[in-house]
Amino acid sequence: MKICFSGAHRTGKTTLAERIAVDHDLIMYYTRVEKTFKKRSVKEAESLRGKDGFYWRIVQQNVICNHVTQQIMRGEQYSVFDRSAFDVYCYSEFFLSNLLGDFKAGREDFRAFESHLGMIRQHFDSIDFTFIIQPGIPFEDDAGSCSLDIQESLNEVFLNVADRYLPKDKYFVMPKEVTDFEERVKICSDILKEKFDLALMA
Repeated sequence: MKICFSGAHRTGKTTLAERIAVDHDLIMYYTRVEKTFKKRSVKEAESLRGKDGFYWRIVQQNVICNHVTQQIMRGEQYSVFDRSAFDVYCYSEFFLSNLLGDFKAGREDFRAFESHLGMIRQHFDSIDFTFIIQPGIPFEDDAGSCSLDIQESLNEVFLNVADRYLPKDKYFVMPKEVTDFEERVKICSDILKEKFDLALMA
């Protein structure tokens, strides 16, 4: 079973994924998408506007999707990932839809947008179960992540996209009020135990 911890930036999902991997003897994979930002940092990319920013984002998100999907496909059967195509889709939908409003977008621009999102959705089934970790813990800023002011908006995108496209038995949304780390670990562990038991019975 391939498991992913998804959600907006700086929500504690990677730390939680690491603990779950250790507790359940799973292999932890780090997608490290920052390696795909060769010419611009994440925050520099965030500041790009207009049509040039829109198409630069499409190219960048395609690179990220391929990078993440290849790692998942090559991963061991029982493993944990800190990002999946689902994350790439949510970030793409958020940033690209905002950029479309920055210029007089034509029909070809909307077609490029829909085609890009459709391509990413084809990879959703590469993950067997997704934990969506919502904001709640104190935000820690760094140069490699997006800013705090878009974290909550991104979280709403994650919830909406999951509701639209992920099977209900394939994901769990961590409640915002659950911020204690050990409580988060217990919730995830209980869910995974049930999923593992069902997998063995299949």
